[in-house]
Amino acid sequence: MKKVRNLLFACLLVLNSCSKESDTSTQSLVEAFDFTLNIEENPQNGASLGVIEGNNLENAVFNIAKQNPSNAFSIDGQTGALTVQDAAVFDYEINPILTATLTVNNQVSSDEFNVEVTLTDIDDIEFFLTDSKDAYRNAERGSWVLITEKEYEILANSLNKTTRIGTSKEEYDANGEVSNSTGHFTFALDGAKIPEGGFVFAFKYDNANSRSIRSKLKFTQDIWSGYEDFAAVLPYHEVGENFFLLKGNEMSFESEGFLGFYNEHGLRWIRTENLDTRFFFGFGDTNTMEQNYNNFIPRYQGLSTTIKQWD
Repeated sequence: MKKVRNLLFACLLVLNSCSKESDTSTQSLVEAFDFTLNIEENPQNGASLGVIEGNNLENAVFNIAKQNPSNAFSIDGQTGALTVQDAAVFDYEINPILTATLTVNNQVSSDEFNVEVTLTDIDDIEFFLTDSKDAYRNAERGSWVLITEKEYEILANSLNKTTRIGTSKEEYDANGEVSNSTGHFTFALDGAKIPEGGFVFAFKYDNANSRSIRSKLKFTQDIWSGYEDFAAVLPYHEVGENFFLLKGNEMSFESEGFLGFYNEHGLRWIRTENLDTRFFFGFGDTNTMEQNYNNFIPRYQGLSTTIKQWD
């Protein structure tokens, strides 16, 4: 009987031990919850998005299995802290929703979970402005705001699908003999065109006069004729380079066209032999060009984008 009792006791110990191991194993199964978040577009690189939560995550290791778009997210493998890796892809107009599939492993088990970040649209122009932010906020829709050269270049390089129109960067910055036009003319170049579906939102030019109060942009589909006024008259500005931003433009161009410019006093232009350009002009505030010359570049340029990125 003693041997039977000992055998029964041993079996109970084994069963109890197996039960405890089973409970311990079950309690150690790792689990990570799906992560969802709504944020404004244009965060900073390294910005915190949150920390992954779940069960039995102590000493677990996190990894990103896949993500769309690439390089959107970064995760701390030990803490599960999720951050922005490439802020450039957190752009509402390009990627309104960003997703990823991640894994977590605690050496007992592994789990797979999803991340989804939904972006809220903001006024990208206002976001990128620095010195002129308040002036832009307070301006009426459809009016021009004076901005800085730095802001002009930031917008040219930061907004999506942006092209330089009127003159290319190479043409505007070309070296050559500098002259001033006299009297009032309408100018145009046939090189850097407004793209189909383009929204014109910024403009710069080199003013040859001490003051200007009646300058304005024009557009046409035919370089020789059919010019129409575009937007409001530019605000009062001084001699030299001036930079302007149009608030709230709602009008895109249905087909490819040309950007013209009327100036009541004069602007600077460059004579150069190393660029193949044609310079058109008409006397006064006109809708028809009268003459053209090669290798002359009026120093004016606009910015256009085929994606509206402002309120």
